[in-house]
Amino acid sequence: FSDVTKKHTSRDTARVFMAGNEFTTPDERDMLAGWQKPFFFARFLLFGALFVLLCLVFANMHPGGYYFLMISLSCIIPISLLILVWEMNIPRNISLGFILLIVMMGGILSLIATMILSKVNPLTHAIWAPLTEEPAKLLIAAIIIGKKDYKFMLNGILIGVAVGTGFAIFENIFYSFNGFVQGGYTAGLISASIRALTDIPGHGLYAGLYCGALVMVKWKEKLKPKHFFKPKFLLYFYLFPF
Repeated sequence: FSDVTKKHTSRDTARVFMAGNEFTTPDERDMLAGWQKPFFFARFLLFGALFVLLCLVFANMHPGGYYFLMISLSCIIPISLLILVWEMNIPRNISLGFILLIVMMGGILSLIATMILSKVNPLTHAIWAPLTEEPAKLLIAAIIIGKKDYKFMLNGILIGVAVGTGFAIFENIFYSFNGFVQGGYTAGLISASIRALTDIPGHGLYAGLYCGALVMVKWKEKLKPKHFFKPKFLLYFYLFPF
C-alpha cells in the first residue's frame, strides 16, 4: 500500500487500465519487477465516499436521493476491494472490462445457481446459506477458470473475487430495498450501511480464497473433477466460508 499516498500521473493511471492484453502482459521472469503497486482502488474508494455524501445531500432535498444512496452503499466497498485485487494481479493478463463482465454475469448466474441449489437444501436458516451460496459461486468461477485455463493463483483469486462481488452487490441491493419496503427509508439505509461495513470479509473474499486454491492445485493442468477433491482446495473451500 506504499503507493496509495504517492502522487500519480495520468500515465500511471493509464498503465493500470492497459492491463489485460498481449502487449502489457510481461514475461513471467519480469512480472514482479514491472508491477506497479496498487493505488487506484484508494482513489475509487475516496470518490465513492464523496459520492455517498452527495447522495445524502440530495436525499435531504428529494426522497429519490435515498434510492441512489442505498445503491451506492451497496456497490462502493465491494467494487473497491475488487479493484484492489485486480491491481494486485501481477501477471496483468486480465482486463478490467472482462472483470466487469464477470461481475455482472457471474453475479446473477451464481444467484440463479444458488436458487436452484436451495431447492435441494432442507436447511433454510440464514446460517446455512453457505451450503448453497459457496458451491454456486464456485461453479460459475470454475467454468471461467476452466475456459481460459488460467495457471496463476492470483488469477483464480481475482476471478473468485469478481464473481463474489457481483453476488454481493445484487444481494446488498435486494436486502436494502427489502428493508425499505418493510420499514421505510431509515430501515433501508440501516440495512445498506450494515452490509457495506461487512462487505470486506464477505462474498468476494471467500470466493477469492477457494478459487485461488483451485488454480493452485491444478496449476498448468486442465481443470478436471479430481482437482475439486485435492486436500489443499478442500481446506480453503470448507474452512473459510464457515
